[in-house]
Formats: sequence, C-alpha cells, structure tokens
Amino acid sequence: MGRIATVALCATLAGAGAARAENAFDLIFRSGTLDGLPQGTELSYDAGPAGTAEWERVVVGLGPQDAALVEGRTAEEPARNLGRYRAAIGNPVVMVFLESTVQDIAEQTGGSPYYIRNRMRDALAGTGAVEAVTVPWEGGSVAATEVALTPFAGDPNRAALGGFADLEIRVVVSEAVPGWYHSMSVEAPAAGAREAYAASLALAEVGP
Repeated sequence: MGRIATVALCATLAGAGAARAENAFDLIFRSGTLDGLPQGTELSYDAGPAGTAEWERVVVGLGPQDAALVEGRTAEEPARNLGRYRAAIGNPVVMVFLESTVQDIAEQTGGSPYYIRNRMRDALAGTGAVEAVTVPWEGGSVAATEVALTPFAGDPNRAALGGFADLEIRVVVSEAVPGWYHSMSVEAPAAGAREAYAASLALAEVGP
C-alpha cells in the first residue's frame, strides 16, 4: 500500500466529514484519539486468521515530532513501512486498513480505486448502522460502539463488483481502548468463481 494512495483516501474521506455532524465519519475518524499516549507507545493490531493482507500485525508507533509511524509486520519478514502520519490528527490504523481494502477490491475486480474510495466516502457521510456493544479488553468487558457500513448496497455498478457488491465494513470503537479502535473488519461473500473476502484487525497489545 503506497503512502500516496493512503493520502488520497484521506483526502477523499475528509470530504465526507463535512457532510453533516455525528455521521459515521465522525465515529470512525475521530480526531485526537492518540492524545495522552506518550512517545514510544506502540499499538499492535493483529490480523485475523482469515485476513488477506500480507502482514500478520499492524503496529502504530508514536515517535518524536508528532509522528505516528505505521508498520506491517510478519514473523518471517522485515517490518514494512506503511506510512508516517501526524499523531495530533488521530490514529491512522483505520485509514491504512480501509486503503488496503480499496486496493484489494480494485485488484480483484479491475475497478477504479477512485470510484471505490468515493463509494466509501458516500457511506461514511451517512449514519451507518450504529449499535452499542460490549467487547473484551484486558481481561474484562468495556462499553463500545460498532459502526457497520455497506458502501455498495445501492451502487448502480453492483453487477461488476461480484461479491464485493455486498461488502460490509464493521468498526468497533471505545473510549476505554487506547487509540480508540478495538477492531475493524471487512467481509464480502463468494460470487461466481471469486472466493469470499475477509480481512480484520484487532487491538492485541499496547507497549512497549
């Protein structure tokens, strides 16, 4: 995933945030989610066993000069730089995750990543399906909010998307969880010769 592509997604989705207050964008892209975490903190997100990403863990590390450094890591390969962001803006892990989804959909369908980002922007400009949930964290349970989006539900080009036409994005956020994001996932059913698609990240560890 390229830094330029992720910045493009950021610019595209920023337009959704201006649409109206208290929409899905406001919950999923809340600002200030890294405030109060000291330099040297690492937020480690594990990919689920069904994940299609090439890394096993995504780590957001807080560095000097307001830096939030994102790396993709596996047990066998050197860490891969996924981007450098301003920590003051918020936790970039969800942006990196969604851009990975955009690239996967574009690659598997032959569609335009710009078109796919715009459909995600439109979905984020709405309210989505928001539900209060309880999630496990540090041996207990904490209150959280789950936001579910179906960006291609009413898309006129659904036929060209195959199973991705029914893509569902779920993001679980909580004030009680460092960095705001408890977990995030995307799923699309199998269609024709194309297998089902699934990817996820869940906060597993806060270090050092």
